[in-house]
Amino acid sequence: MKVLLPTMRDPGQIGGTSTHLDMLSAGLVELGHEPYVLYFGEQVPEPLRRFGVVYTAGALNRVRRGWGMIYSAMVRGKLVARFADRELRQHDWQVVNAQEVYSIPALREAADRAGVPLVLTLHGYPLYESVSEGYTNRSRLGRRYLMRSEIRALRLADAIVTVDGRLYRHVLRLVPERADVTYSLMNFIDTSAFSPTVEGRQELRRKWDIAEDKIVLFCPRRLVKKNGVIYPSLALAEMKPPEREKYLLLHAGEGGERGAIEQIVREQGLEAQVRLLGGLGREEIEELYRLCDIVLVPSVHSEKVEEATSLSALEAMASGRPLIAGAVGGLAEMVSDGVNGLLFPGANASALAQAIERLAADVNLRRRLATNARDYVVANHSHLKAASDYVEVYSRARQRLRESLERAETSDELLAASRDSAGSEGEEEAGWPSVSILGFAAHRVTLEEAAEWVLECADESQWERTRLALSLNPELLVRAQEDERIASAVAGADLRFPDGVGAVWASRMQGVEKVDRVPGIELAERILEGAAEDGLSVFFLGAAPGVAADAAARMKQRYAGLDVAGSRHGYFGEEEQDSVVEEVRRSGADILLVALGAPRQELFLHRHRGELGVPVALGVGGSFDVWAGRVRRAPEAFRRLSLEWAYRLVTQPARLRRQLALPRFAYRVLMAADDFGPGRGERLTPAHERRREQGDSDRGVHGGPRRGSNRGSAKDFPGSGRPSGGPPRD
Repeated sequence: MKVLLPTMRDPGQIGGTSTHLDMLSAGLVELGHEPYVLYFGEQVPEPLRRFGVVYTAGALNRVRRGWGMIYSAMVRGKLVARFADRELRQHDWQVVNAQEVYSIPALREAADRAGVPLVLTLHGYPLYESVSEGYTNRSRLGRRYLMRSEIRALRLADAIVTVDGRLYRHVLRLVPERADVTYSLMNFIDTSAFSPTVEGRQELRRKWDIAEDKIVLFCPRRLVKKNGVIYPSLALAEMKPPEREKYLLLHAGEGGERGAIEQIVREQGLEAQVRLLGGLGREEIEELYRLCDIVLVPSVHSEKVEEATSLSALEAMASGRPLIAGAVGGLAEMVSDGVNGLLFPGANASALAQAIERLAADVNLRRRLATNARDYVVANHSHLKAASDYVEVYSRARQRLRESLERAETSDELLAASRDSAGSEGEEEAGWPSVSILGFAAHRVTLEEAAEWVLECADESQWERTRLALSLNPELLVRAQEDERIASAVAGADLRFPDGVGAVWASRMQGVEKVDRVPGIELAERILEGAAEDGLSVFFLGAAPGVAADAAARMKQRYAGLDVAGSRHGYFGEEEQDSVVEEVRRSGADILLVALGAPRQELFLHRHRGELGVPVALGVGGSFDVWAGRVRRAPEAFRRLSLEWAYRLVTQPARLRRQLALPRFAYRVLMAADDFGPGRGERLTPAHERRREQGDSDRGVHGGPRRGSNRGSAKDFPGSGRPSGGPPRD
């Protein structure tokens, strides 16, 4: 299999992602596959990279902390996708495996053009880690950008691989509808490169100018908050002066916490016990593992960030060195306290000091822990085993893509499947996949699918209360944000379809690229056509006096056989609502069209849905005025260009005040925090809760990659996601 591995990183860049790519590539090659790691830094000349990305990002960060990070992520993501697209056009790659969420939207387009699946490996928490490292603390826009980048990537990828169980559960919390294509594969290393050899240890100590009597503590971690790198120095400070002189602490890594460590060293007089070596290459890291006595991999909770399966810990364990690790995240999953390492509470310097002194005093314990650690890593974190698991994920993604393309060839089969999933469920929702817009779920349906659902509901002989179809537009959603009554009416509708370019644009901002616009007037006309064919009766309620009757008469002429159960204007007060409801009930209509304008029509239907005596109803806004000839609809050219709103604004200047909701809507979508998961009323179902609570036992660490679930219907997984056709069944 030919696997393209694009990354926004530079070749040789220090960090877990680079190590992951090196090890995965080596494993794939040994298994007979053809991987190619496409590094951003190899594609862009150094001067252009510095002036076009690095220096510009630095300047933006000085204007507002976080802006530079956003700029760099956007530029690198788009460029690496462009380079990947070029590769896909020139060579026959079979899978694209991305490493960063920021490149996914553009890579999605490239992968679709090439007809290959797109897999995302999630190495951490993009938003939380950026906040933890201080990139977005002062930029609300930056936080929203990161949030949206993560959710879009999780929805656009064909498969998601997480490197530990906590990231796996993190994905299920955000996008439970992607459970079928989410896998947990613990991190891995080349166990032959990191081995428990001690040959040349004395020579290495002399090379690094380390006295023979020193107990060397090695901390191979980036100097960032989540890595808890201040605690080794604080642990030395907890010891009595004669005791601390036994040790030499070596830090390998760079980051924002360097200043904090240097301050601790100065204040505690630890200059002779602590060395900050900066970022080092792989060969130097391997040398330090060989010469050290104890490896420290501290970790703490920082801005909701939890440690993944630390590559540093795996390297230490594979190198046969006793390990002391923070009992946080993935470290607590892989280290069994007292068996293959020691754990200490992450933010507890005293506990770390006690663990260091315990190991230093007990040579046999160090040997036993080191031996068990090596055996554990070889059995569970070998790069060959991981590469084999990745190949299985790639194969499943390719199979799903083939099945999806085969189904797409027969549109009738797709429509039939859609109708099956949209069958009546009493008070249940229609069961369509959805996308969150300002916290409300918009169902992803075509005009034909929505019309079929309404007609099927209307043809039922039994129902408990009226089913409601509602068109989501920016004005209504903004009002729903400010009025709980409107919010309840919107959330309570059974079918909520995106009407207007604003709702479609907002859907795409959430990572759902293929969303059909369902204009309310066109949906209503299709329903009337179907009602005439099926012998269903329709009641027209709304608009000015005489308009509903005229609209009904004209539609009766257009659609031969249309049964009009009745009509009534919408100029009635609060005290008349009961009589209006009774009139509708007495009509015996199968379908109720309500043209009271938003949000009045939604409030009316929500309030009286249990009394109307109609199987199904929907709001149609100003449709009656168009049908009755009072208002002219925008010409086809405007509709084709999605500029119908502009035509209405020019021809009806009184709508200006209503149109002011558009910029407010756009701003709220861009800044929304609610759209980080399924829509309101469609959070985790009991099935998803059980999946999340099962945790580690479901992750398949020892038995190959594990899917989140075998169920793939829209009813089981509400929310949005790029259709993948479901996973192959085992």
